[in-house]
Amino acid sequence: MTVRQQWAVVLAVVALLGGGLFGATRLLGDELFPVGVGSAAPPFAARTLEAAPRTKTLADYRGQVVLLNVWATWCPPCREEMPSIQALHEAYGPAGLKVVAVSIDDPGTEANIREFVRAYGERVIPNLRWPA
Repeated sequence: MTVRQQWAVVLAVVALLGGGLFGATRLLGDELFPVGVGSAAPPFAARTLEAAPRTKTLADYRGQVVLLNVWATWCPPCREEMPSIQALHEAYGPAGLKVVAVSIDDPGTEANIREFVRAYGERVIPNLRWPA
């Protein structure tokens, strides 16, 4: 096979992959990119950490400014961002900002979630069920 033929094969493969990716984004766009800037957040239901857990949904905050944070106890970036989120809550909570922090830890790990909350001071809603 000549160098020219090898380049033709490489270009054909690149074109095929590019076409496949373009087609996939058109056919599966909503599944690949379900949430974008300005789009509505998907509905969810989750339980609170209170002694008598309540089920909360995003609809409970309709008409309010909400910072929705999805996190987990095992997530290092989540641990890193919690102090900043707490600072936002303290600074803008009195002006109406609602911070809803939803843990995606496995059911039955509420003790770990409560320990995380004690360490970081954030009010959270554990055991995300996505979508509701």
